[in-house]
Amino acid sequence: MRRSLDVPHAEAVDEVAKHRRAGDAGERDHAQAAMIGQWIRPATVGAKPRDEQGGWKPVNTRANSGGARRPWHLWLVAIAGFALYLGGARDYLLILVQSSDYIRGQFGQGGIEYFADYPSVLRVVWTINILGGLIAPMLLVARHRWALPAALVATAAQAVLLVTTFAFLDRWAMLGAMTSWFDIGVGVVTALLAAYCWALRRRGHLV
Repeated sequence: MRRSLDVPHAEAVDEVAKHRRAGDAGERDHAQAAMIGQWIRPATVGAKPRDEQGGWKPVNTRANSGGARRPWHLWLVAIAGFALYLGGARDYLLILVQSSDYIRGQFGQGGIEYFADYPSVLRVVWTINILGGLIAPMLLVARHRWALPAALVATAAQAVLLVTTFAFLDRWAMLGAMTSWFDIGVGVVTALLAAYCWALRRRGHLV
């Protein structure tokens, strides 16, 4: 009778032992997988992609960041924009110090009267326009993403100057048609510079 009772007990003990061994094996497998993962993960992160034949493809990190070489037209646009606003900065400084000879030579007698009572607020806007127009091409050469905001600020400032002076300061009559058209052209060129910076930024050339 005792023997028959011991048989189920022994089977239960064997079953518990099997579960323990299975649990230990599972823990060992989990630990081994974690250890293997620690070795494999650094090797797979940043691994080179394979081509169709199974070989390794070279990873061009410079191409992924928009290319290390600047497009040839970037230099052309940056130099032209900087030269344009460098001339504008010269006008700005000579007008700011009220150089009568320069103003009369560039704009005639109407320029003397026009800039004699030039509003201080517009001088601030003009300063922002000149600074933005000079900084944007330099940032463009550096392939910096802030070239776009600088060009947009210069464009907005130029637009404010044109609208305000034509509407309230009689710019066309005071400075003449040639100067007025030239300043409108500067505004258009500045807007095109901003559009160019936007296009380069979309293509990843500005970082």
